[in-house]
Amino acid sequence: MFDIGRRPKTPGCAARRPYPRNGPAGTPYEGGIFVIDIDLSDGYPMKPPKMKFDTKVWHPNVSWQTGAICLDILGDEWSPALSILKVLVTLQSVLAGPEVDLSCWTPGRGFSDADAVVAQEYETDVEKWRQKACAGMESVSYTHLTLPTILLV
Repeated sequence: MFDIGRRPKTPGCAARRPYPRNGPAGTPYEGGIFVIDIDLSDGYPMKPPKMKFDTKVWHPNVSWQTGAICLDILGDEWSPALSILKVLVTLQSVLAGPEVDLSCWTPGRGFSDADAVVAQEYETDVEKWRQKACAGMESVSYTHLTLPTILLV
């Protein structure tokens, strides 16, 4: 069981663990289970958690090379009032409806020019993008995992 509602008990204590998530229904990711690494050290909750996909994902908001996630609430729009659950729900929503965000390709965001190919493909040939996303999901998602029960505290 993963308890995603609690913060580390000791200030400065690193809380880092993987969180498996189901792929959203009706998307190329449906049926897959994707592992997200969440690091709550380095100033959390005053600073956003560091999150990345450990599972390869062909998505305009995710670096297919590093797993970096382009999500405004993991950057400038972070608020200590946000919970990890809220971030995960938002991430699920972005997986279901990609948003091409060119700010991802600014220095320090974990994206490279090679990642821009995914966004360009999504904007110019969404069917080709969907086929690649489906093919990638079949080869790397953890469909054999059983998701834990998540406690909302």
